[in-house]
Amino acid sequence: MKRITNTGEAQRGVQDQGMATASFLRNRYWILRHGKSIPNEKGLIVSSIENGILPEYQLDPEGVEQARLAGIQFLKELKENSILLENVRICYSPFSRTIHTAKVAASVLNLPFEDPQCKMIENLRERYFGPSFELSSHEKYEDIWALDEEDPFKRPEGGESVEDVASRLAQAILEIESLFQGGKPWGSPTNFSGNDGIGRQARWINFF
Repeated sequence: MKRITNTGEAQRGVQDQGMATASFLRNRYWILRHGKSIPNEKGLIVSSIENGILPEYQLDPEGVEQARLAGIQFLKELKENSILLENVRICYSPFSRTIHTAKVAASVLNLPFEDPQCKMIENLRERYFGPSFELSSHEKYEDIWALDEEDPFKRPEGGESVEDVASRLAQAILEIESLFQGGKPWGSPTNFSGNDGIGRQARWINFF
């Protein structure tokens, strides 16, 4: 699990896209990759939204345990940093493996997954590698990395480039940041409006 504070690579990425509206991020971020998935176990590339949302491509048992342990570690960090659970927001992509990961972690935190504290952000989804790679062997990743090394702006046929994904993730960060510019986020019963800088009170854990 990687933490991104209000200065760092995520901020520079947003600024590089020319989309930053402030000189700092208003929230503190913990980034967690999904647990081991069924496609990982089968050695398949699943990158399209159409396949990624299918329940048969969620976590395998090992991945569920990984997500549970990550939730425990995150809860420990929250306590060490004196962060209240009411100030935590869980963001995740539409892919079933990330939804599954988020649900397991949320259960460890005792946060209802249907609660407004949990939010799907579509732009956090997996990079789409194109139809020629979809559902093919993981060994094909080497071909993708070779293309990326040659030119990060070059798209696999029908897919996304590294630059495309960087731009999309910058948009995702801005979307998350915009949700905390005052008032009650997503109709949450917790009122942050009396705080000094509402975004500074919010903490997020994000799943890709």
